[in-house]
Amino acid sequence: MLDAGSSHVCGITLDDRAFCWGNQFRGKLGNGQRNGSTPQPVAVSGERAFTAVWASAGSSCALTSDGDAYCWGANDYGMLGDGEAPEPFKESTTPVRVVGGHRFASLGLVGNHACGITLDGRAYCWGWNPYGQLGDGTTAHSSSPVPVAGNHRWAVLAIGSAHNCGLTIDGAAYCWGNNDRGQFGNGGTSGAISPELIAAPGTYVAIIAGYNHTCALTDAGTAYCWGQGDYGQLGDGVFADRLRPTQVAAYE
Repeated sequence: MLDAGSSHVCGITLDDRAFCWGNQFRGKLGNGQRNGSTPQPVAVSGERAFTAVWASAGSSCALTSDGDAYCWGANDYGMLGDGEAPEPFKESTTPVRVVGGHRFASLGLVGNHACGITLDGRAYCWGWNPYGQLGDGTTAHSSSPVPVAGNHRWAVLAIGSAHNCGLTIDGAAYCWGNNDRGQFGNGGTSGAISPELIAAPGTYVAIIAGYNHTCALTDAGTAYCWGQGDYGQLGDGVFADRLRPTQVAAYE
């Protein structure tokens, strides 16, 4: 697999080795170097076998076959999940293990926070949290994974800039964090520090979170979007925000 951040890319080879290339500012290539760029793949330090990798603006994370999570790069406000006291201008140029002993099935990350689903379907988040995007009922930053509130079992998480959304195993969609452009799809613009249910036109099978908007796909194959729409990113034929899921227009 491959995943791209804002200025770097990471990938997993067929023999489960992680490589990254591009801008290595603040150590996000994981090869022990803090600055500069490399135009070809370099091995992530540590000789660990990884099966999946994710890249964001300033950091990267990967999973072993056992579900252990490791992260490297910028660590402002606990982004790497290493349990160290959250504060700005921290970083690691080599992988550090995410604390808590959780076994993850998948991860998602952006420039300031990360979330993951464990093997038993529970969701945990860590990092920057001024809008409640960690979903634990607080706005406190955390450098170790905190459980997303509610007794939900999650199938998918979608990590946005300052809001997150997810699908439960029964296809219900929830969002939390910043909602000032209606990116929750619940008819309002108030944020939430724990998951809030989205008005559902049907059972969802996929969901993605953008900067200030969200889109999802129903089991009937119909796409809906909501939130910020002034650039036409909702695909409904107008340049306007939508506070509830709005069907993407038919293509010509």
